[in-house]
Amino acid sequence: MLPIPARRRIWVKFVLILLLMTLLFSVSPALTNTAPFSKTEWLAYGITLLALSVAYIPLAGQQTETLRRPHFKMMVAGLVLYGVISWATNIFRYPTVGTITLRLGVVVPLFMGLTFGPAVGFVTGALGNHLGDFLSGWGFFPMWNLGNGLMGFVAGLIHFERQPLAGARRLLWGAAVVLALLVVPQLWGPLQPLWLGVYAWLILVTVMLLVYQNRYPRPSAAVAWGMWGVIIGMSIASVAELWTRSLSLNEMLSHNLIIIIGTNLIFAQILLPVLHTMWD
Repeated sequence: MLPIPARRRIWVKFVLILLLMTLLFSVSPALTNTAPFSKTEWLAYGITLLALSVAYIPLAGQQTETLRRPHFKMMVAGLVLYGVISWATNIFRYPTVGTITLRLGVVVPLFMGLTFGPAVGFVTGALGNHLGDFLSGWGFFPMWNLGNGLMGFVAGLIHFERQPLAGARRLLWGAAVVLALLVVPQLWGPLQPLWLGVYAWLILVTVMLLVYQNRYPRPSAAVAWGMWGVIIGMSIASVAELWTRSLSLNEMLSHNLIIIIGTNLIFAQILLPVLHTMWD
């Protein structure tokens, strides 16, 4: 652990990154002639950014959070890779919800967080998503940028778990419960066999990870933290649209939360252990 002045400098670096990112977000709509962000979007964005800055205070100065030149190189490489993959796969949109796409690249910010820590994971997800939207030319969504960043940030918290392999079991159990709870709203309206099948698959894979965790501890831990990155990041971005897009609770659940978590988790469960094993 670095001394307090060094930790303070690292925290300031992170906050400066957030401010520069905010400046970029603010000018992007004008550069692309897309709709500017509303006051409600900026308010939700500012509150989330403030909470993130406070949450980073105890992390600054830890082993993965020194924020030296190699970290910035990985940030740039990761966000460019995620942005390009997002742009390339934005054509694969979910039929009834045009703003949701099937992104195989979701594994990139998760992997960057797991490998290089929360700061690198966050910047990869947030700026990479923004770059993908920029290249696609179909508008910008600040809370979804932050949601993508939070996926990498939460996955990177594995570095601060004293017993990451043992903690993964608790995370997997928790993820299984959350997935089961997300099945319930799907039973309120017209049944959607596709998403019931998706969530049945996600729960089955989560249970299998629990069963075989002792045999494959590191991939299981990677998937556990990655799943919670997706759940937390996409939940915050989705719930924010109750205010930023004036969605009803049913619309937010059925058109955002259930679909985006389901699609992202499928790719995370399949691709993340492969990437993590190859890197090891």
